[in-house]
Amino acid sequence: MMMGRLISGNWELTVSIATDGPLSGSDVRIWFSSDADRENCAFLNVGSGRTYLGRRRQGTEEILRTYADAGHPPWRIRLQKRGAFFRFRINDAPHGYIKGPTGQWDMLFEPTEAHLFVDCDEEHYRIDECRLTRLTWFQETTLAIPTGQEGSWTAGHVLPGGIIEYESRYYLYVMGSRPGQQEGGLQRVIGVAMSDDLERWELHPEPVVTQSNVAYDNLYPNGAIVTGEGRVALMYSSQMYPKWNGFCLTVADHPLGPFVDHPGNPVFDHGDAAHEFDVVALEGGRYKYLLMYAGFTPKPPRGPAGDRGYALYSNDLVHWVPDGDNPVFGPDTPDDWDAIHVRTRSLTKIGDTWYLWYEGCNTWKPHGKQHHGWWDTVGLARSKDLRNWEYHPRNPALESGQSHWIGWPRMVIRNGTGYVFMIENSRIVSKKIPIGELTNWESDLGETIDLLQEGRP
Repeated sequence: MMMGRLISGNWELTVSIATDGPLSGSDVRIWFSSDADRENCAFLNVGSGRTYLGRRRQGTEEILRTYADAGHPPWRIRLQKRGAFFRFRINDAPHGYIKGPTGQWDMLFEPTEAHLFVDCDEEHYRIDECRLTRLTWFQETTLAIPTGQEGSWTAGHVLPGGIIEYESRYYLYVMGSRPGQQEGGLQRVIGVAMSDDLERWELHPEPVVTQSNVAYDNLYPNGAIVTGEGRVALMYSSQMYPKWNGFCLTVADHPLGPFVDHPGNPVFDHGDAAHEFDVVALEGGRYKYLLMYAGFTPKPPRGPAGDRGYALYSNDLVHWVPDGDNPVFGPDTPDDWDAIHVRTRSLTKIGDTWYLWYEGCNTWKPHGKQHHGWWDTVGLARSKDLRNWEYHPRNPALESGQSHWIGWPRMVIRNGTGYVFMIENSRIVSKKIPIGELTNWESDLGETIDLLQEGRP
């Protein structure tokens, strides 16, 4: 039995398979990102003692990733597409994941519209359920700030840092680089873009922070705060490639500067690699400010060594007190899409709940391929106490289909809408979502199509 549909956008497929006898030699196969003839596609294969993800290129198949035996049916298979990122689960087994399975490592990106097929030998198996649900969040991407002309300070790439509102205008601090081999850029400096509505941006022609009073060759903006005294406090990471030199503070009377570095920089040093963070003002309580950062952790509470989320508190942005439970944020699962690094990037309190956009990644590369093996994408988590976290059930919540990677997410809320900025490849893009939908994670589930009712393609 073959069922299928041509579909675009993001989706979640749920298939329930049963059998009335012993396992046969035939398998159940779900073809996705497929052309009409299944000559070029990816697939999930479940069957007699074997579960694997593979791809077919010009009719030739290769196995990409293998997984534990799914056992005897019944099988409830859930497969999710979010941009170029796919996750699946069979019954209650751990998730499997893959990014760009049709060949991103060969510069072959996932199609924006493709066929999806469920292939099942009806002599041996019975399909009791086959539902396709659209995932509705973040369908559109808007270019916010492109890279600059050749020779400019943004010719390499730009990425987003802290955002402030100052005298009814928004200021987004950005890192700009020139082309180079230090992870895609050289001579990273800090600039600023301005907007009245968070949608149309004007990049200030010159960078606003180009030097530091600590050893550096790269500067990365992270947190930005308008203090109670009305001054603009910008915090950045300083790097002498590849070593990170801690978090620094620079202050100005206006968002465009001039900025003056704090003489005691760095005001905090994790002691190992640490570079991504957010700073927020607190209301009431013992401290005025919270800084949440990603710091390398050789021996985390669970999972492999990697970046974890740490919390710091301060009353002056200079002296920082670590949370006694650090690290306070870790991966969703011990071996999944975010199992190695979780990099806390954007923290927003909505009501009594903190919402955290974070970069997650794990490592995998196809056998024999020349690829770095890291697959960055963006997840969403929330907590009332910064200790006990709930992860979005369909993470990664934010993805892009036509890019090598996305990261450095940063959200700001205006008139009930969340604007999320991130780097996609080399430029800054944005997506937006009503806050009422962002806080209701079931709102991501849109139209459901019953493929059993539709029948064969």
